[in-house]
Amino acid sequence: EKAIEKAQEEAEAALKTKTLNSDFQTTQTIAKHYIEETDCHNTLCGAPNCYSNCHVPCNHLRKTIDKEDIKNCVGTSCRRCGHHYTLHYHNEVIWKKKIE
Repeated sequence: EKAIEKAQEEAEAALKTKTLNSDFQTTQTIAKHYIEETDCHNTLCGAPNCYSNCHVPCNHLRKTIDKEDIKNCVGTSCRRCGHHYTLHYHNEVIWKKKIE
């Protein structure tokens, strides 16, 4: 009989715990990066996990894929993000971030 009472108490405690936690929710915010088109070219960093818009707009140069030309834009190491000039590129986009 004591075993039955103990089992009933445990069942009631489990139901109370379930009821207490029924409205419990967790909210997690995540920053997501995405690109947005622009009317002019910009200098962006292409290093992994770097979402720097280093020159917006890039008025220093014509649009180029030549890394030596981009060196004239950001220098050997970019002052904005600190990455080497060879990791930078031109494109008609900018990085944006949204929180979800």
